[in-house]
Amino acid sequence: MLLLLFGSFVFKTGFAQQFEKWNVRWKHLGPFEYPIQTVNPGQMTAMGMGWIESVAVYEKDERFIYAGSNTGGIYCTQNGGKTWVNVSPKGRVSGVRDIVIDNDDPDKLWIATGTGFPVVEQAFGSGVLYSENGGRSWKETGLSFGREGNSMQIWQLKRSNSDPNVFFAASDTRIFRSVDQCKTFEQVHIGSDGSFYRHLLIHPGNPDHIVCSGSETLVSKDGGDSWTNVTSTLSFNYGDNNSTHPERIALALHPGYTFGLFALYRSGDRNYIDESSDWGGSWINVNRNRDLMRVDRNHAEIAALSKDEVITGSVRVFKINVATDDIQLLTRPVYGAPNFAHDDIRAIAVTKNGNIYIGTDGGVSMSKDNGTTWHDLSGKGLSVTQVYGLDVHPEDPGFVVIGCQDLGNMYYHNKKWYHISRIYGDGGNVHFDRDGSLLIMQNGRIWHTKDTGKTRQSLVQPFYAGRFTYPVAQIYTDTGKIIVAADKYIWKMDTHGQWKKITGETQVANAKKSAMDINISDPGSIFFANWEPTWGTGELLANRLYRSVNKGDTFYWEDLTSKLGILAWASISSIVSHPGDPNRIWFSLYRYDGKEDTKPYKVYYSEDRGETWINYSEGFPNYGIYCMLYIPGSDGGILAGTDGGVFYRAMGMKNWVHLSGAMPEIMVKQMAIDAKTRILFAGTHGNGVWQVKLPKSFF
Repeated sequence: MLLLLFGSFVFKTGFAQQFEKWNVRWKHLGPFEYPIQTVNPGQMTAMGMGWIESVAVYEKDERFIYAGSNTGGIYCTQNGGKTWVNVSPKGRVSGVRDIVIDNDDPDKLWIATGTGFPVVEQAFGSGVLYSENGGRSWKETGLSFGREGNSMQIWQLKRSNSDPNVFFAASDTRIFRSVDQCKTFEQVHIGSDGSFYRHLLIHPGNPDHIVCSGSETLVSKDGGDSWTNVTSTLSFNYGDNNSTHPERIALALHPGYTFGLFALYRSGDRNYIDESSDWGGSWINVNRNRDLMRVDRNHAEIAALSKDEVITGSVRVFKINVATDDIQLLTRPVYGAPNFAHDDIRAIAVTKNGNIYIGTDGGVSMSKDNGTTWHDLSGKGLSVTQVYGLDVHPEDPGFVVIGCQDLGNMYYHNKKWYHISRIYGDGGNVHFDRDGSLLIMQNGRIWHTKDTGKTRQSLVQPFYAGRFTYPVAQIYTDTGKIIVAADKYIWKMDTHGQWKKITGETQVANAKKSAMDINISDPGSIFFANWEPTWGTGELLANRLYRSVNKGDTFYWEDLTSKLGILAWASISSIVSHPGDPNRIWFSLYRYDGKEDTKPYKVYYSEDRGETWINYSEGFPNYGIYCMLYIPGSDGGILAGTDGGVFYRAMGMKNWVHLSGAMPEIMVKQMAIDAKTRILFAGTHGNGVWQVKLPKSFF
């Protein structure tokens, strides 16, 4: 067996990874518990705390539960979910995809880390980590690697019940084995092009039997030395004529057979539940239906309640009796109802006591009665809210509104959080008007509300934008408000509420725009970037970055890509201009620098409205940048929200510096400043909202 070499899987760079830190007084605003609900009882709601990817329960005392966020680390409760504590590893925060608790000690646990952000097609993680004290401190294992620039996520980690020295781990495309409690790992399988893995099981009585699935199903009967692809034996292969290859195959142990398995997947327009009695060598279909609500690449979980009953997780939880074909919907997102649980099921755990625990896009829920009623366990402290949009009231710095992943919109006022969305789904960018009314972006629509969501009006749009952070800019001139928004075109709404398309077909290389800036002092000065990798080797230096050349109400566009002179397989993630000088422009790249790079490539700056550019990245670690913000009243003071917190640089400074302190090094997706109080609000993607009072010298 070939031992895994550490250096083989570390994404190293050519420049130093240390960066300068300035300690500031960050304050966490939460939300720390469910916000106050404002929708009518009986309605569906997006209310919740945030995306939980993994749940592990200590079965000897079910008050001990660990919950892993998709992006915000790991949390622990020792009182059955009444209160939670963040026990994430120090340093850069990533998601926790899977958790293993020692059978005899709930303070001993292993975690599989990884954060994937599909919008920019980047990922990072720290591999497998181990704690002996309930997460107060963490140690590396034989499958651990640096946090900066590593694109490998570990999706599954399982320990053998019969031999506690044996662990198996699965990344997107690889399977690893350890026979010494994670001290060392060896790679035992590499997937083919296009394959990915999401589920892994070890036979409870025989560590030689392992099964791994995702886009395909693999079985091993010799401890991982060899693997057989058994996808072709699943029943969809001899089912309907319109059957297609499953996007994702989920697995569970079948208690009716010594080597039994259940499989859940979707093919064509049907959901399939297959069973195997010979560890995947052959399968028979025991249920086929259309009822399970989007079993797909993002939603596919299954667990056995008995030899005849399974529960499945897709958008919601279902219980299926495979002997009678009876299907029962177990959860609905109606707050206050007996079967309330947030939609989008990411994890299912069934304990020996028969209790069911689920991780959802809203938190953690459990059922003690076979799924008839559900109890929300997202008590105080499970602060995993993923923020996409954020703004602060123009006259009240204690009034903050956010748009969230699958939680709609919330606002913070008088030290309390309120949930304001009456439309179910994702919240995106938000903007306060001068009078305190709001623009709320949700599910690709723009809404205007004067009473924080109690009533609202749709801004009738001639376009359908993206669901989350599609570019929207709002400024004020002497004649009124101007809104500029983007889908695959750029649209401008005039002071009379009329939309006009101001880009033509020649500027469209992709269905999305990744960044846009409209200058406050010169509203005719607009920059935008197309959403796609910028300048791949061998491609034309064109069609990525544009600036406006307007004549009256007519806009023309100049392609600036060739003026940049960069080869970077990355997207422009943010553009900002000096509010008083439209010639001064900054843009950021969301990218990880490669090992061949001798300096970072993160931010570029122009003083002549894009004619020439300089690399403005000194001091940046190998983090991706999501957003930038110009500090009002400053001389070129820029804040950058990154994978690892907030960074700052002003004219005359030689390097970017990290604004460190109590806020973890976590993804920051959106920021806003109240200039009167100098308070910066940072919306994190996995730990809610933080604030800090910036020094006077920044302004």
